[in-house]
Amino acid sequence: MERSLNYLSHPHPPFLNRQGTAVLLVAFSPASKTLLTRSRGGSVKLWNLQNGQLLKRLADVHRHESVAVSLDWQILAIGTTRGTIKLQHLNSGQLLQVLEGYQGDDISAIALSPNGKMLVASGLNAASGFCRATVTMWELPSGEVRGTFGSENYVAIAPDSRILISHGGKIINLWNLQTGELLHSLQTGIRITSATAISPDGKYFAVGCFDGNVRIWNFGGELLHTLEGNSSPISAVAIGLLGETLVSGGENGTVKLWQLRI
Repeated sequence: MERSLNYLSHPHPPFLNRQGTAVLLVAFSPASKTLLTRSRGGSVKLWNLQNGQLLKRLADVHRHESVAVSLDWQILAIGTTRGTIKLQHLNSGQLLQVLEGYQGDDISAIALSPNGKMLVASGLNAASGFCRATVTMWELPSGEVRGTFGSENYVAIAPDSRILISHGGKIINLWNLQTGELLHSLQTGIRITSATAISPDGKYFAVGCFDGNVRIWNFGGELLHTLEGNSSPISAVAIGLLGETLVSGGENGTVKLWQLRI
């Protein structure tokens, strides 16, 4: 049963008016004053969270490449169409490292651990008829493959860098990153998109859904609440460092801010 969650029932009006293509990544800056977005067209941009103004265009990536940013906003990770992952400096674009050994060829999601010591990627394997590829984890900065987890398409890492969330279709799995143990498997009954975010205190996580809603669960598998008000599937979601703000990006290019009171 869905439990009551104290939150403002309506999001702020969209502060980024339709970028023209779906928003595939949203990320708060360390001070939560700036927002980074990546659109399906490939543009990586910085926005002022207070007034929604565009501050800077950082980079352009291939529309089929997956992107993630480190918690400290120093590293931009790009999953290439060749199954490798490039790590580059976020602001300067300088190439820092290339990770190899991914067990697949189409990287659909990347997650960097908050402690900066791990990177996880997931996706599809074209050689096997576009079946789900094995989730692969690298140690940083050595670049060595340290483990594999299931075969879901999308991933997120908890703030303590100990738990991995992987999901695909209607299933969400929680893994112990140190041991590889499957901790919990949640059958949601709802089609989930690539969008996932974990609260800073590690007590709950949010996922985007194809019905245009953001759903929030705790790590025990209890549905806490459903955030409604989007007119298209949710393609990106992030939670601010204080756990009070959630931002959602839609397939229609709209970004919305939600104030949470948990």
